[in-house]
Amino acid sequence: MVKANAYGHGIGEIVSFCQKEKLCSDFGVASINELIDIENLEGSNFWIFSEIDLENNHELYSRKNIIPVVSNSIDLKYFLDHFDHKKIVLKFDTGMNRLGFLESDLNEIIKLLKSYNIRTIKHVLTHFSSSYFKINKASKTCDQFHIFQKIKETLKASGFDILGSSCSNSGAIEQSFASDETHIRPGLMMYGPKSYGIFNKNIESSFKTISSLKSKIISKRFFKKDSEIGYSDTKLGEDGWVVIIPLGYGDGILNYYVGATVKCSEQVGKIFGRVNMDLCFIYFKNEPSGDEIVIWDENLVEFSTQVKSIPYQVLTSITQRVPKVFKY
Repeated sequence: MVKANAYGHGIGEIVSFCQKEKLCSDFGVASINELIDIENLEGSNFWIFSEIDLENNHELYSRKNIIPVVSNSIDLKYFLDHFDHKKIVLKFDTGMNRLGFLESDLNEIIKLLKSYNIRTIKHVLTHFSSSYFKINKASKTCDQFHIFQKIKETLKASGFDILGSSCSNSGAIEQSFASDETHIRPGLMMYGPKSYGIFNKNIESSFKTISSLKSKIISKRFFKKDSEIGYSDTKLGEDGWVVIIPLGYGDGILNYYVGATVKCSEQVGKIFGRVNMDLCFIYFKNEPSGDEIVIWDENLVEFSTQVKSIPYQVLTSITQRVPKVFKY
């Protein structure tokens, strides 16, 4: 999955690297507009999972490798009237209550497909809502999987040949659950942070975060206790050094990150006061000895916990104006 700018990492570079290294041949995005930043659409399949916008994208969908994931009857009817029937991909809602056909829609779907003389379905899929929790026989994920199996069995019993299927997102993959389907759909795990146990510090992960967020100090001053800093005149609780870095909420350093710890060499500071659009303040008890500030690196999960967020949101909040340096 490379949606949301490859989880904030740069969709163009990530796709290009995967293509060059032959790591995978299928990529998933949320909307067709996300394809704009991909230089090479040849030689790979691109699956559109959410905002498929069939009516306004006839030229793109006429290509064999651009595949819409259909999740409602209106889009299915339009697809059958205008596009290659060999590309039919159906998404089912097995309990997440987001996008997808319901199990109760099966009779209508079967009747519609047969009216177009269709007997082959390229792919069927569903999405687990709670795979970041422990999966066992009593879990919601297990219930969803059983419903998905019933849906596939009903389609097969009705005479349809299903060429592919998938349901495992990152949390399920990490727990080796539902691995017998033809495909898996790794998301966050591709970029390092764990998905399974994301809210449980006791569950270890061997994954390494592939990115870090760093900035440079552009101003450094010593202030006495009770000095008023920035918008709203936030007062210092004690003497110390306040540095400014050129990152703000316009870059993805959000207002509620105030209080989170960052590093300059081995010194620990805290984001302080009000985050500005283009700048933010960081407080250090002692004068920082370097000029590079590390917002997060391998401690991304810990940082996300500090700011009461999740790695998904921290990563995807980084805006396009933050320069990215890729190292291989």
